[in-house]
Amino acid sequence: MVELARVLRCPRLQRLYALTDEEIYHYVQFLQAVSQMVLVDPSIHVPIRDPKDVVVLQTAIAAGADVICSLDTDFSDPETGTYSAMAGIEVLTDVELRRRIELYSSIKVPREFWACPQHEIVSMTKSHLQN
Repeated sequence: MVELARVLRCPRLQRLYALTDEEIYHYVQFLQAVSQMVLVDPSIHVPIRDPKDVVVLQTAIAAGADVICSLDTDFSDPETGTYSAMAGIEVLTDVELRRRIELYSSIKVPREFWACPQHEIVSMTKSHLQN
């Protein structure tokens, strides 16, 4: 969560979202309240080009995630994609995830929901999407 707060303060994201420190604090608090924290095994080798993405894939594996939602092309690399698929993890873009949610449920995802940082693993529950 510390990393998320740091990233949300980066100039590129500040230009896009202009979040105040208070908004970032409340967003991180919300995520902590609705998230399940997992311990990551750093000894798990994952084939991904960017060292910063290693922990993302390790976390998805430790959490038993079904999906990683990201626009980062490193997750679409054939070796990474095969590894993720063997771990039972599908890599989707934000648009693909939105379509999947709407296709397989009665949930209509509000457009403004998708105006959020793209490179995070997000766990969503039906109650959160209906608000």
